[in-house]
Amino acid sequence: MQVVVSENSVRPFIRFEQRSVQDRNASEDAGHPVYVNVDFVILMQKGSKDEYVKQADEWFAQKKRESATGVYNPQWLEAFKSAYDGWKKGQEIPADGMPLTMWPGITPAEVDMCKGIGCYSVEDVANMTEEALSRFLGSRSLRDKARAYLAAAKDHGKVSEENAALKVRVSEQDTQIADLMRRLEALETEERRGPGRPRKEAA
Repeated sequence: MQVVVSENSVRPFIRFEQRSVQDRNASEDAGHPVYVNVDFVILMQKGSKDEYVKQADEWFAQKKRESATGVYNPQWLEAFKSAYDGWKKGQEIPADGMPLTMWPGITPAEVDMCKGIGCYSVEDVANMTEEALSRFLGSRSLRDKARAYLAAAKDHGKVSEENAALKVRVSEQDTQIADLMRRLEALETEERRGPGRPRKEAA
């Protein structure tokens, strides 16, 4: 199965596995099966159970050539390479967005269901394909909840930014008012002295 990437495509979920593969040349030389460990890339379109599997070194070399010619998204390739490097160091592949375990609106069973179709973040669930919605009962309501949650979080962020900007403006206005009050007090002091009246010398 070939993964087709278009301008409007959603970045697929990626994971890596190390598998035992027979080295045919070494087996022929040794006269018995010889196996080696090989890293594999496993890609899954979000909302689908279909997997695309290829040896990691071959896949990265292919995508590097494709990204150089504009056929493949270079930002995707950079993210996948970073995830692969982290995996080799024993790190978990980060979720593309807010991890499902941090979302209060989802149950453990729903988390497992989502991970089974390549959705590992709230954003993944919000972008579930029609194929996933038709294949998995209840996924449409879960997608709607994810979209509502992200929209509310975005609105909350906007309100926070607006409040911060308002506080800055109020602080600036307070400074201007204080400056005007000092000037007014200075003018009133001058008026009380009267015109031409010399200032009182300091003792």
